[in-house]
Amino acid sequence: MAADRPPLLLPVKGLGSAKARLAPVLSREERAALVLAMLADVLDSVRAAELAAWVLSPDPVVLAFAKEQGAVPLLQGSGAPSLAQALEKHLPDRGDAMVVLPDTPLVSPEELGELVVVGTSAGSPAVVLAPDRSGQGTNALFLHPAGAIPLRFGPESALLHQAEGAALGVPVQVLRLPGLALDLDTPADLVALLRERPSEHLGRRTRLLMAHLRLKERLAAFRSWRWPAPGPRGGSSAAAG
Repeated sequence: MAADRPPLLLPVKGLGSAKARLAPVLSREERAALVLAMLADVLDSVRAAELAAWVLSPDPVVLAFAKEQGAVPLLQGSGAPSLAQALEKHLPDRGDAMVVLPDTPLVSPEELGELVVVGTSAGSPAVVLAPDRSGQGTNALFLHPAGAIPLRFGPESALLHQAEGAALGVPVQVLRLPGLALDLDTPADLVALLRERPSEHLGRRTRLLMAHLRLKERLAAFRSWRWPAPGPRGGSSAAAG
């Protein structure tokens, strides 16, 4: 790892409760496997970008897996009621820090490197924010320095982080990175990943798992059930009787 590169924190929920919005298409065990596959893909890019990865989780299985992958495991204790508080507890006292959500399997080493370059070249204090596809959520932050603004992960976190910056006079630069923007939270996100052109290196383990689980076929069936074809014009799509 380059000496001037900041640590990168990856927060991971407990496997038993992770990715609940994917429950219509994946069992709990399958969702747990997806979480670990995505984490492995992100850690591959973190290593290629020569960054130090710290994985924060309350789940011992996640922490053991992170250690096997070469990351530093950090136990999220029960005393931190929110993700933001847990992350802030583990931010370094000095220097910069990065937070990346680990459900972004298509993030590339180049995108992580760009986040570092833009963040370190900004004046201090400053924040660089990489949003999700909608522009409403935050998938990564570069904090220059680590405590530049309070963390506000959750619904509409991109707007909340920008509001925190405005209140404190800290510039928050939005950096749109396509690989980092695709986080897998819903069945529609899985469809979006399947539509992406496969890469030899990015998202490899996630794609292999999705193929093993036959997710393309399962998602097609799910979409057919959720969004049935409309009936004939002027009539009902449901059969009478």
